[in-house]
Amino acid sequence: MDRRLVGRLLGGLSLLIRRTEDPELARSTFERLQPRLVALGRCTTRRKCGRCLHQAGTCRFDQIRYALVSAYLHASSDRYEHPELSPAARFMPLVATGVKRGRGRPAHGWYQKLVKAGELDAAGYGAVLAAEDRREVADRAWAQRTLERAWTDGSRNPRLANVYASMLERGTPTDGKQHLQHALKVVQTALATRRGRASRAWSELEQRERRLLARISAPPRKAPASVRNTRPAHVSRFQQ
Repeated sequence: MDRRLVGRLLGGLSLLIRRTEDPELARSTFERLQPRLVALGRCTTRRKCGRCLHQAGTCRFDQIRYALVSAYLHASSDRYEHPELSPAARFMPLVATGVKRGRGRPAHGWYQKLVKAGELDAAGYGAVLAAEDRREVADRAWAQRTLERAWTDGSRNPRLANVYASMLERGTPTDGKQHLQHALKVVQTALATRRGRASRAWSELEQRERRLLARISAPPRKAPASVRNTRPAHVSRFQQ
């Protein structure tokens, strides 16, 4: 079957799964499609789906992965009004740094299963969705640890890099410009893996790179000069 036609069929299937919003159906469908997706491989210069052929954004074979991850995480259409913590925790339960699972124990959560299957792009996309849900309920620490974990595991999804860099960019005044340099390194590392197709996620990442470079090269701001903050502490206003 033609690759473009297969991509269209998978695109329709992903749309159907996303609209049913059934997390278990999404998980079982992905597990059944996994061998087929591996056999089809990524689009190349000679073998392209319809979207890659016309440079119309995200590859159809990536869309099916993203749609199934999204359906697994969000089982209700009103998630933006009432975000829940359980989908994010179910997708990616965080393990403390340096703690390893016992021999023979299965991977916990769908995130670990995606990473084990080599689907780092889909795992990173799901990590972003999980982190954004937790960030909406003011759990920024969990969100940042989630993004850091996905980045450390090797995911270079452009959306993951953009959101992770945006959180790193919010440093404290005592950090100097170290947090900006860290965010820039994340952005440039992700851009180095770009697979040469136009999409909004890559464009936003390029814009963030330019903005970070401008902030890093900008001279430090001078403190505002006024009588109150330039007068020695022991000198009274009436003695001047």
